[in-house]
Amino acid sequence: MSLEVIKGTMKVFDPTSEAASAVEIAQPAARQLKGKTVAFVDNGWPSLGVVFARLEKHLREEHHIAGVNVYKIPISGPAPDALFEEAASKCQAAVVALGN
Repeated sequence: MSLEVIKGTMKVFDPTSEAASAVEIAQPAARQLKGKTVAFVDNGWPSLGVVFARLEKHLREEHHIAGVNVYKIPISGPAPDALFEEAASKCQAAVVALGN
């Protein structure tokens, strides 16, 4: 949290982001992944690179997915609605990871 004192007045800045808008589920959950494209939503934490690499390898070898699209989101704050709309239009499943 950040504090700023000006002429005896204290301003407190709230570091949290605005609440994300409600998201409608456009498609039912995928029953199987064979031939599907999977979205990986990544907020940039370093450990996610390792996790996503292993998960992608597993999904390709065991579930025969068609591919993976990676979508980067801000490390602190909501992703733009357009990002989710693009992922939904190009992918049939998603893994949203907020790694640490």
